[in-house]
Amino acid sequence: MLSLRDRGLLRSAGKEDGDYAWIAQLQSHRLFRWAFFTVERIAEAVLGMHYSMQDCRALHLQSYRAYQKHDL
Repeated sequence: MLSLRDRGLLRSAGKEDGDYAWIAQLQSHRLFRWAFFTVERIAEAVLGMHYSMQDCRALHLQSYRAYQKHDL
């Protein structure tokens, strides 16, 4: 969790002497968005290697980009 904390992705009270329980820290919208972004980039790389048709790849990637429509 330290690498996630260093990236500013966890839910935090911002206090040095105490914070949310570790499981509550994972309930972060920043972490949620980062995870979706990461999965989207991986899917884009994999589909780029295995789909020859640009239209098919674009349609498939739409499902991985749906989170961008909602500002959480």
